[in-house]
Amino acid sequence: MHGIYKLVKDGNIVYIGKSDSSILSRIMAHTEEEKFADYFGSKIFYFEVKNSTETAIYEKLLINKYKPVLNVTDVHDESIDIPFVEPEWKPFNIEEETEREKREKAEKKERSQYERKVLEESFPRMKRVTFALSISEKDLQKLRVAAAIEGRTVAGVVHSWIETLPDEYAEMKIQ
Repeated sequence: MHGIYKLVKDGNIVYIGKSDSSILSRIMAHTEEEKFADYFGSKIFYFEVKNSTETAIYEKLLINKYKPVLNVTDVHDESIDIPFVEPEWKPFNIEEETEREKREKAEKKERSQYERKVLEESFPRMKRVTFALSISEKDLQKLRVAAAIEGRTVAGVVHSWIETLPDEYAEMKIQ
């Protein structure tokens, strides 16, 4: 999830940050930073954006607007005066977000295990092929995307790929 978050203590915005993956992970990383020690227990708010370009733009604009005390690496350039509509901030609940991320991780693992099983059952001869046995999460995600784009199953995409292999890999082809 791409998003912007802010820490608010005693009614003052003390930090504005961005995340292009997990706001929870980003916030938890701040617990390791000494400069945040006095601000543990701050209220956290966030809003989601479409992509990393938007996170970068919103972060810079909001830091320039509010000048939070903990945002020391970004220069507060007074010459930046770009009007923009500030999205609605939603409260961020760490406990709920932790549970949601755990559920999503478990679902992703279950889906991955199911897809591996389907591949092995669909192509029994492929069990001898190294890439089929040790396919990485990253490669499996690429297969999912390709399957979604082509409107096919992951197994169908792999089968098509194997059929396009040169003849010297003929023993890998499915009969």
